[in-house]
Amino acid sequence: MKEQHEAPLSRENAAELGSGGAAEPRSDRLAAEVQALSRLNEASSRLWHLAHLEEGLQEILRAAIALLGGDKGHVQLLGSDGVLTLVAHEGFDQDFLDFFREVVSEGCSVSERALGTGQRVIVEDVDTDDLYARWRAVAKAGGYRALQSTPIVSHDGRRLGMISTHCRSPQRPSERSLRLLDLYVQQTADFIDRCRAEQQLRESEERLKTLSDIAPGTILWATAPDGAFSFITRGWREYTGQPAKQALGFGWLEPVHAENRERARRTLTEAAERQEAFVLDYRLRRADGEFRWVLAAGRPRFDDSGKFLGFVGSVIDAHERKLAENAL
Repeated sequence: MKEQHEAPLSRENAAELGSGGAAEPRSDRLAAEVQALSRLNEASSRLWHLAHLEEGLQEILRAAIALLGGDKGHVQLLGSDGVLTLVAHEGFDQDFLDFFREVVSEGCSVSERALGTGQRVIVEDVDTDDLYARWRAVAKAGGYRALQSTPIVSHDGRRLGMISTHCRSPQRPSERSLRLLDLYVQQTADFIDRCRAEQQLRESEERLKTLSDIAPGTILWATAPDGAFSFITRGWREYTGQPAKQALGFGWLEPVHAENRERARRTLTEAAERQEAFVLDYRLRRADGEFRWVLAAGRPRFDDSGKFLGFVGSVIDAHERKLAENAL
């Protein structure tokens, strides 16, 4: 599958998406491709304005069903335990949903085979496909004759889940439609990663808030991967007088002493590039206007797959200790 980043799909991509049947006029072919790209552009724009994973996956599924001319479908996410869990669906009754609520990824269903191989699996007609023989009763109960399952894989090769679409009559999607689907599925992988990172950040922030309540006098913070502050506890405002919202990004540098400001920024950004822990001392303006030495320490955060999420850290007043060290 082609790699595709979060930028909206462009009309210039149309020429690269392959051609339809030889009998189809080129102008009609290009018009159909541009129309399909436009439809995916609209869906992508809506997707990146959504904050909830399940809502976004439902949007993704509807767009995929429409693109492939299907009648129903579902999205499954792969857990760390190897189980595919149904998280979005369209067109199926409750019995079918209950049957496929959770399945082991090493099984032999179409979605499990696709995820295991990392390649899309297409069944043009369940009644004639020998590999689907054991699932024909399920297909009949589910009301479909054809299906495709496409694995959702991240840019770094992690298997995230599966998107499957189903059709009531025998069918094979066009190569053009499948190539367009691949572009959208890659954006789906980006969306899943974004939602999971944001969820982990929210959980980290809640833990920091709890810790700040039981560790008064310590300022706790978290950053994005580039080192920009994404969260800071209320102790920052109590100490510096700067509202927490103004401290986000690199706004926290404003109350840092001018002679220490660039060193503080450089230490943090270089640590982010190396994804390594750091310790930093600098002078920070207190709410009463006095500059006092503080000690900041940060450690890197990683998700379950090893992806760098940023830092969590603390700031404590170290003025007396610094003065004592300087006096030696």
